[in-house]
Amino acid sequence: MRPVMRPAIAALAALLLVGVSAPTAHAVDPVVDAYDYQQDVKIYPRPGPGDVQRKTIDLYRLTVTQLTGKVRFTVRLKKVLPESYKYDQMVFIDLTPAPSSDQTWSANYGFSPQQPTLGYANLFLDESGESYKVCDPVVTVANTAKRKVYVDVPNKCVPTTPAKIKLNSYLGIFRSDAPTYSRDFMKVNGAHDLR
Repeated sequence: MRPVMRPAIAALAALLLVGVSAPTAHAVDPVVDAYDYQQDVKIYPRPGPGDVQRKTIDLYRLTVTQLTGKVRFTVRLKKVLPESYKYDQMVFIDLTPAPSSDQTWSANYGFSPQQPTLGYANLFLDESGESYKVCDPVVTVANTAKRKVYVDVPNKCVPTTPAKIKLNSYLGIFRSDAPTYSRDFMKVNGAHDLR
């Protein structure tokens, strides 16, 4: 005698067979989503890596996402090189107040997928250089398949008022005075509330 399935159990079994899964949480919308011109890397004429490697730091996209207690800065490059590569792909983000503001704070963040534990984040509360907050280290996370790198900056190192955003990327040696081999630059239009 064959067992009889109840309708609810039969419906659940059918859903599982066709691969329907339970709903998942929605991704958080970024507060900034900006694109840069491609193939605009400046190559410096000095001996070192080949042009193919120098052009990997071409900035494609920046997204900034508010998370609980932190802000994620995600940068898409032309290519993310392996952590073991001889030179470092470096990204530097500079934040300043909106032109209409009378505030004098500034913030700067630096990170590299080849030196994932050496990223830094600083917030200078005024132009004196004596009042500041430091969030070292911030860890760089790389996704080579998606050509992305990101850092999560704690809220204490993110300004509370709208910020202008500029990015620079280089190929060189992170956190050193060594010469760089290439550079790209990106400026995000407007001023943005980041937290």
